[in-house]
This record gives sequence, C-alpha cells and structure tokens, in this order.
Amino acid sequence: MRSVRLVGPILALVTFTALPLAAQGSGSVRGQIVDSVTQQALAGAMVTIVGTPRAAQIGAQGVERSLRRIARYADGWMTNKLSPSEFAEQFARIRAMAREEGRDPAALGSALYHNININEDRQRALEESKSFLDTYYTSKFSPAFVEGWTVAGSPAQCIAELRDYAEAGLGHIALRLTSWDQRGQLKRFLAEVAPALAGDR
Repeated sequence: MRSVRLVGPILALVTFTALPLAAQGSGSVRGQIVDSVTQQALAGAMVTIVGTPRAAQIGAQGVERSLRRIARYADGWMTNKLSPSEFAEQFARIRAMAREEGRDPAALGSALYHNININEDRQRALEESKSFLDTYYTSKFSPAFVEGWTVAGSPAQCIAELRDYAEAGLGHIALRLTSWDQRGQLKRFLAEVAPALAGDR
C-alpha cells in the first residue's frame, strides 16, 4: 500500500488568496489606474483578471491541453476537488501523456489540496465545513460540493478516506482544517489520524 506524505499539519494553516476569485463566477475590484510615468489617471482604462478556467468553461479540448502542458513541462501535478477515482483517472492520463512526450512518468509527483473535519457525526462535520468554507470564500457552496472537497467524519472514516487517495496513487496531500476549532482539530488529527497513516509507510 502506498502512503501519503503528511504535510497537512503544517499546510493546514496556509491560505491561498487567489482561490476566492476562482470560486466566484465574477467579481469586481475598485480603484484607479494610473500611468506609471506621469502618475496621471487613465480614464476609461479597464483591467481583466483571468484565472484558471474550469472544465465546464474550456471544454474537453481545454482540459486535454492543460494536462498535456503538465505532462510536457511540469515536475508534478497539484490539484483539488477530486475524488480518489477522479484523481487516479486524470493522473494516469497525465502519466500516459508524459510517456508520449518522452518523459519518465514515474518521475512526476502528485499532490492534492483538500479539507478535513474530524467529528464522530459526519453530517455535523460537513455542515461545519460548509459554514467555514462559505465564510472563508464569501460564497455559498452546495453541500455536495463541500462533501466532495472534504474528508469528514470519525477518525476511522477520515483515515479510510485518506487511504483511498493513497491507494489511488496520490503522493502528497495538503489538508486545511475546516473547523472553527483549529487547535482542537489539529490535536485530533495529530493524535487520532496521522499515526494510523504513518504506519502505512
């Protein structure tokens, strides 16, 4: 059985400031655009911020081009919001493309940015995760979306879900604690979840 390198306790407190924009359909920024030399305001100037497009926006060909770039140029692939089976399918595709590009597919690393909430009541863990993520991203995620992006439940349930990712070929995972009790969740993770996974190595 493969093991997941546990970087979650450290990365659990790291945030990505660009992700809130990606989570929204649109947004706006107010300010003034000025000429860098004269410092004079440029009337009517507009700025467009383009994020990473979602599969629904770019279609199958866009996804293939993205995976091809990873296979051709990257040292590895970090993703999020994928189930273990979706991860395995897409990473297998990237490795096949790497082979086509004359690269060693085994040399490509993989990582997943995911959430965790440890609570014997899985439904309450998911509800707290939704509240946390909705507040963090100033969004209103669907319960199904949150469930697909969160390992949740008792320590045994969380261990089983994390092992599913390891068995799917995942090399590294960065976990965010989606709970208002950050210290309590970190203590539970370190005491009740991480030791079981470390034994898989």
